[in-house]
Amino acid sequence: MNVIFRCDGSKLIGMGHIERCLTLAKYIKKNYRAEITFAMRKSEIGISKVKKYFSVIKSVEKNFNYSNWMNECIYNFNAKILILDVRDGLK
Repeated sequence: MNVIFRCDGSKLIGMGHIERCLTLAKYIKKNYRAEITFAMRKSEIGISKVKKYFSVIKSVEKNFNYSNWMNECIYNFNAKILILDVRDGLK
């Protein structure tokens, strides 16, 4: 089972989104043997924290299209589950 977590964390928005998702991702990986990856944007502090434990699909911000990026992430990782902890409205 492949699971994608979509979250961000930075000094501006805080790291709560990252901490919650990492806790849940570790639990799912351990108890359900799932393959986990994170889809993240912009914040190097959040990305570097997640990379200690899981792979990260980082967005390319030039000509960015949120919907296309999320669809590509899901398709390329063959994700069966998408878990969101975001404030950006998915736009």
